[in-house]
Amino acid sequence: MNAFAATRLAKKIEAVIYTHDLDGRFATINRAGERLIGYSVNQLKSMTIFQLMVPTEAEKLQRKMNLKRLGVIPVPHELCILTKSGKPVTLLANLRLVYANGKAMVQGVARSKWTLQPAPISPVDGESMGSLPDY
Repeated sequence: MNAFAATRLAKKIEAVIYTHDLDGRFATINRAGERLIGYSVNQLKSMTIFQLMVPTEAEKLQRKMNLKRLGVIPVPHELCILTKSGKPVTLLANLRLVYANGKAMVQGVARSKWTLQPAPISPVDGESMGSLPDY
């Protein structure tokens, strides 16, 4: 995939893709992230990810970032952030350590928890779904 195609794809994707340094200072964020949280990339570059988070969640993220530094890969986790308007949004995020110009950065790919909910399953033709057997 060439750079032009990759850029077009990144603009259409619904996931929030961002990078920040190990102190949490934003370096990049895609348009989906800007739309979701209400801040432009220029505004975010003067902020840290911890400033967006619900205060009780910031410490959890710091611990996960410390694990990343040690090479431990934590499972996807929830981030509860506050949008520019103050609305809380829960994201499911995957973080990975990447290197840019020899500097360690955290790359995050996150989606709103509510866009990932499966559609409810309903019985077919009025049949009862019953209960699951005990094993």
